[in-house]
Amino acid sequence: PRGRGPQPWHRDPWDDAAWTGLEPWRLLPELRRPYIRLQGRPDHVHGEVTRHAERMARAAAEAGILAAPLAVLPGPLHAFPEALPGALDRLTRRWS
Repeated sequence: PRGRGPQPWHRDPWDDAAWTGLEPWRLLPELRRPYIRLQGRPDHVHGEVTRHAERMARAAAEAGILAAPLAVLPGPLHAFPEALPGALDRLTRRWS
């Protein structure tokens, strides 16, 4: 809820240093589960920018948990409903 604790909307969205400790890629070494990313371009928040997805995939690869290479789909994710079953299949095979 708004107003509790250090909230992200108090940070400058363009100040990388302000976001450093909150970057989700920093948590991936602790995940200990396979990671797969379905990424569309345009992104639902970042438009044509997919740097965040690339960072996550790189961190997952470094942590040894990347289940499949990052593939950026040419359009919004909802335009590719067939991508989800394949991604889930790769995850379950890697997880078992």
